[in-house]
Amino acid sequence: MKRAKKLRLISKERFNRDRFWKILSYTIMEAERREFPSSVRGESNEEEEEEEEEEEEKEENKEEVKMEEEEEEEKKKLTRRIVKRRRWEQLVVSKLKWELSAVTPGDFLIHILSRLPVSGTWDHMMILRHAQTFVALSAREYKFSMYTPSMIAAASIAAALHGLDWTGKSGFGLAGLFDELTRITAIEQDYLRGCLEQIEEMVSQVQGGHVNGDGNANGDTGVDGHQVVSMSVSSGQQRPLGEQTTSQEKVIEHEKAGTPTDVRDVHF
Repeated sequence: MKRAKKLRLISKERFNRDRFWKILSYTIMEAERREFPSSVRGESNEEEEEEEEEEEEKEENKEEVKMEEEEEEEKKKLTRRIVKRRRWEQLVVSKLKWELSAVTPGDFLIHILSRLPVSGTWDHMMILRHAQTFVALSAREYKFSMYTPSMIAAASIAAALHGLDWTGKSGFGLAGLFDELTRITAIEQDYLRGCLEQIEEMVSQVQGGHVNGDGNANGDTGVDGHQVVSMSVSSGQQRPLGEQTTSQEKVIEHEKAGTPTDVRDVHF
């Protein structure tokens, strides 16, 4: 009896000891799983890694959006500063009455030609090309600086039409052409005649120089082989010397003042 009782006690102690060690091992494993990361435990936790990557991507996206918003704000500020500065510049220029828009004779050619009674049988593009040639040649001569762009454009149109013998074939004549140009541009005929004489003289000199140089009247001047040299107003309608002098004096009086450089009093 005693021996059997003793054996039961020993087996009960063994069972309790084994159970104790099992519970202790399980408790330690749970503690490690909770307190230490998977890298320390040697276990892979893909869900946690994916969550961390998503959070990092969100943070990067937030930073990118913030940087883009800052760039847009800087652009808006810069645009506002440029617009404000431009408005101030326009205000100052308007108060000083400075003319900054460059008006050239070429701006008037189409408008003048379209208002002249030139029939559709005539090649308008050829007339326009000849007038543009005269305008280009006049830009190299200082003598035309005393004429306004509209005067040079009207005289160039007159030179092109007269050189193509439109004045003779249409029955208008040079006087009728000047009347039409005066009606369109409101420029006195004395100015137009003086400018046209300067264009004749310039073209004659250019063509004469090329004839003396290489025997070619057309050369590289851009002037076509139309009757420019023969369109002399001074030979067809010769005027006294006194009237020519008066025309030049009127042109000088009509000369526009340049941009002011000495500004003392500016009232806004």
